Order: sequence, then C-alpha cells, then structure tokens
Amino acid sequence: MNCPKCSNELEIFSRSGKEIYVCPFCLSGLVPDESSIKILKHFCNEEIMSHLISTLLDDSLFDNTKTMLSAEENLACPKCKSYMQHYDFNKKIRFYVNKCINCGSIWLNQMQMPLLSVAFVENTPEDLNFKKTINNLYEILAKRKAKKIRSLDEIIAPFAAMTGLLPAIPVGDNVLTKTKPIATRSIIIACAIIFVLQIAFKEILTSFGLYADKVAHGEWYRLITYAFLHGGIFHLLGNMFFLRIFGRTVEDELGWKRYLSLFALGTVVSGIFVVATITKKDIPCVGASGAISAIIGAYLILFPKSKLKFDVYQPLAILLPIPIRKIATVQISSMYYILLWIIMNIFFGMLQSGTKAVGIAYWGHIGGFIAGIIFIEVYKNLKQG
Repeated sequence: MNCPKCSNELEIFSRSGKEIYVCPFCLSGLVPDESSIKILKHFCNEEIMSHLISTLLDDSLFDNTKTMLSAEENLACPKCKSYMQHYDFNKKIRFYVNKCINCGSIWLNQMQMPLLSVAFVENTPEDLNFKKTINNLYEILAKRKAKKIRSLDEIIAPFAAMTGLLPAIPVGDNVLTKTKPIATRSIIIACAIIFVLQIAFKEILTSFGLYADKVAHGEWYRLITYAFLHGGIFHLLGNMFFLRIFGRTVEDELGWKRYLSLFALGTVVSGIFVVATITKKDIPCVGASGAISAIIGAYLILFPKSKLKFDVYQPLAILLPIPIRKIATVQISSMYYILLWIIMNIFFGMLQSGTKAVGIAYWGHIGGFIAGIIFIEVYKNLKQG
C-alpha cells in the first residue's frame, strides 16, 4: 500500500493484536477502525510528539485548527482504492477525518495522529505514564522556547473542546472555597420546588412569567419571579448545573448577602434586556439563565486565572445506551471558556434580532453578564476604598 499524499510505501505498525499503516515520510496513517486508535500512543514517539507540541507552542489555536480538524480532499483509500469521504468522528464531535466508503478504514493526517494519541488515553498505569512523559516533554520544549508553562491538558483541551471531545458544560473548577454555598443551594432547591408546582398548577406560568406587554402595564414583579420558573426539566437541570459550578465560588468570595444581590440584579437587568429586545410581547420568558449570566460575568472578573474542569468520556460510547466511561479530566482557562460563551451569545443574539423567533433569550444573557461585571467592579472599588 502507498501513501495517498506522498506516494511512499506505508509501513505496518502493530501492537496488542492491532495494526495501523503509517507513512514514514509524512507521518500520516491508515487506521482500520476506531478501536485501533488506542495504539497510536505506542506509535507517536518523542519526535512526533515534539512536532505537535512545538506547533501548539509556536502558533495560535486558530492557525492550527484547520490542519487538525479538517479532512483531506479527493483521497483514495490506500487499502482498497475506493473513494474516501469526510467522516465526522462518531457522527457527533465534528473532528473530520477521511473514511473509506468500502472497507471503513480511516485516514489521519500528520497532526491528527499525535493529537488523538493524547486525547484518547485511558486511566491505566501505562496510559498515565505515557501522558506523564508527554507532559515532561512539553515542559522542556516550553522552557526552551521561553513560553509560559501550562499543563498539557490545557494545551490540548481547546482543540478537544472545539471538536466536541469535551462536553460543553464544565464539572467544576480549581478554586478552593472556604464556606458552604448556602445561598446557591437555596436557589437550586427553590427552583426545583417551584418547577414541581408549575407542573401541578399551570396558571403559575401565566401569573409569574415574564411577559413584555404585562411588564409594560406595571407588573414589575415579573422581572424577578420569572427567574424561578423553567420551561422543562432539561432547562431546569442545565441552569442549575451552571449555577452550581459558578455560583459556589462567587458566593464564597462575596458572602451570601452580596451574592443574592448580584443574583437579583442579574435577574432584573436580564429581564429588562429581554423586554426591550423580544419581538413577541405576549410570549413568556422564564428561567434563571440571566441571573446565572451575571454570576458568570462576576466569576470572570473575580477569577480570571482559574481553570474549569471537564470530564472526557469514551467517545464511541456517547451514542450507545450503556453507561459512558470517563477516561480523563482536563482543565481549560476559565477566561477562554467564558469569552467563547459570551461571543456565542452575541453572535446568536444578533442573528435573532429583528426576527420573530422565540427560543433562548441571548440578549437576556448578555444583559445579565454586563450587570455581573459592573456589580463586581463596584464591589472591588468599594472594598478598596
């Protein structure tokens, strides 16, 4: 078999009863199936990993994204000569490779090979030792290039997050707290109880939801009450998950009284933004996401150097009706994550503006976020004074 890129003969690399075909010149490779990805860590030696790490250290994330995440054009399968089409790994995570329409073999370019070797390590002694070796290599190269030393997880994680290897929701952060998040837990309990009441009494939504036309007629209390209502169980769970992650840390810093003031301010300002931007004035807006956005804005100012933790799960199990197995936990700078989140809200908010679409209140998120930043800036000035 010959390399479809540089026409050189492919060599067989085997380990643990599986084998891949690699080009010794361009370091691309043919993987017979997804299960063979696991042996990439045995193939990707120090020289190959050094090239990957040097590229990550030298260039920006977006300079490398296309090479790492994109598939090649017009490639023929070196194994059976059939056409290879773009393949979204697991049809979910937007990591595009080339896959043969006949034999199912997967072609990986020279950047995808080492990236996947790190992204798919498991919690076995052998894999953890491999990861430790790569971390040591990264630290050596970073010092040599006079770059700030971070964990290899943090270097790899943005690529994994962009391709979907990581879930969109963090599971925690690395900030140590000193107090119990009483206010955060109380809000979560209140929202859960009210959601049950919503199911039992349908009129709660119409009585306390945020209707722009009713607020305009003086029912200002709706600018607070709507935050404790939710449109469904997943809406509730998603909001409460974010509140738990960011709320406990912010509450520990502010204390429960100022924290509740922040929550209330975010709720009101978010509601005002919704009332000002929504087209359909007779459609209710519900949910605590505006207040949570204020907490996220506060978190960004208070803890710009913190790290958010993400669990990486076995990708091939995501769509299967079996328990998903965690294979690693990585950390990403909270600043990267939050800025990407607010940019996304601004982008979709602009797309939504002027339309009659009713869905996520993006401008409410933006309003709450701004309110949270202003609140913390005032708090910091008063604290210093």
